[in-house]
Amino acid sequence: MLVNLVVIDINFQSLCNKKPDLLEIINACKPDIIIGTETWLDKSIPSTDFFSSNLCNVYRNDRPTNNKNQSHGGVLIAITKEFISCEIVELKTDCEIVCAEINISGTKKICVGSYYRPPSDKGTSLEQLNISLNRLDNTTTTNIWLGGDFNLGHIDWSIPAFILGKPDAKQHQLLLSPLAPSHRQANT
Repeated sequence: MLVNLVVIDINFQSLCNKKPDLLEIINACKPDIIIGTETWLDKSIPSTDFFSSNLCNVYRNDRPTNNKNQSHGGVLIAITKEFISCEIVELKTDCEIVCAEINISGTKKICVGSYYRPPSDKGTSLEQLNISLNRLDNTTTTNIWLGGDFNLGHIDWSIPAFILGKPDAKQHQLLLSPLAPSHRQANT
């Protein structure tokens, strides 16, 4: 059975400051799945401030507040209640990631992940992402959709490979390794 899904991947840079924009996007696009990064939310802010609990399930991983009581970062996935979904807590590691499984009648299960890599990361976050991905059961017939903000802009996705001479080559390779184990370096 063919199912057309509308998926939106958004870097909010503060969901609290973008509520009217989010509502406009939801009304215009009618997304089935929203993958969000840099929510800047914390546990004191309920998901129902932004998403109707009658319409969708929201799975979050908020970054702890810093010494200035700010909570930058944070990721979420909002999934329409038209589909059965649940959080996959086993995939949480020491990086900003949240994953959910979606069951759609007549199709393979879908694992949707939202991931955020801080620009200052030197590889630890990507190593933790790799651990999360390795925890997935390779024997299942689950499709994996990973969205978010990786803060790694020097990848030639047509190959896929990192572009030689660009910064953060090690981090680019850490991202590409679990996605395409036989990737090559681009000469561009």
